[in-house]
Amino acid sequence: MADSDTASIQVIELGADNTLTLPAEMAQVLGPGSRIVVMKQGDTLVLKRIDILSHLDRVAATPDSAPLTLEEMNEIVHAVRHQYAEDE
Repeated sequence: MADSDTASIQVIELGADNTLTLPAEMAQVLGPGSRIVVMKQGDTLVLKRIDILSHLDRVAATPDSAPLTLEEMNEIVHAVRHQYAEDE
C-alpha cells in the first residue's frame, strides 16, 4: 500500500468558536479552498473533499445534441418494457 493510502489518525480539539484545525499534512491532502462535505454517522463525523462544478463546467458538460422529446422517451420505455415481457 502506498504512503498516501495508509490511514492516519490524529486527535484535534473543537475550538470554542466551533472550529477545527486540521493537521498540516491532512490539510495539504485537501488543498487550500477545498469544499468539504461533513457526514454524521452515529457519533462519528466523516469529512470528504467534494469537487463542485463551476457554472462554466456545467455548460461545457451539456450534450451538443437536442434533448429527447417526450414521444422519443415513451418509445424507448415501451421498447424496453416489451423486451422485458418477452424475456419472462
